Amino acid sequence: MQEDDNQAREVVEKINQQFTDAVSKQDAAAIAQLYTEDALGLMEGREIKGREAIQKGFQEYLDGGVAEASFQVTEAKSLGDLAYGLGTSVSRDSQGKVISGSNWMEIYKQEGGTWKVHRGTMVSRPKSESMAGDGGS
Repeated sequence: MQEDDNQAREVVEKINQQFTDAVSKQDAAAIAQLYTEDALGLMEGREIKGREAIQKGFQEYLDGGVAEASFQVTEAKSLGDLAYGLGTSVSRDSQGKVISGSNWMEIYKQEGGTWKVHRGTMVSRPKSESMAGDGGS
C-alpha cells in the first residue's frame, strides 16, 4: 500500500462525511452535488453518467431502505489536480441492519474550486463480510 497523502485523505473523508449526512437526510440531490457535472459511476454492471443520472441512482438507493452509510478509507493519494481514494462502505436500514457492503474506488477533481467525485466504482461484498464491522461508523 502506498503512503497516504494527508490532503487527499482530508478530501476523501470530507466528501464521505457529506455523503453520510445526505443519506441520513434522505437527500439524493445533495449526494449528486458531491459529483462533477460529467461524473461517471460504475456500479454492479451499471454505468451511470452525469449528475442527473447519479441523483436518480442514489434516489433508488435511498428508496431501497438505506438510512445510514459509513465509510472506511484504506488509501488516499493526490496526483496533481486529481486525487483518489480506496476503501469500504456499509449501508444500513433505519434499524441498523446491514443492507449491503462495498469496496469502492473514486477519483476526485476540483470543479468550481470544490473537490468532487469525478469517477467512481463500487463492488458489493458478501453480507457476512459487511457485518464484520468494517466501514467506519
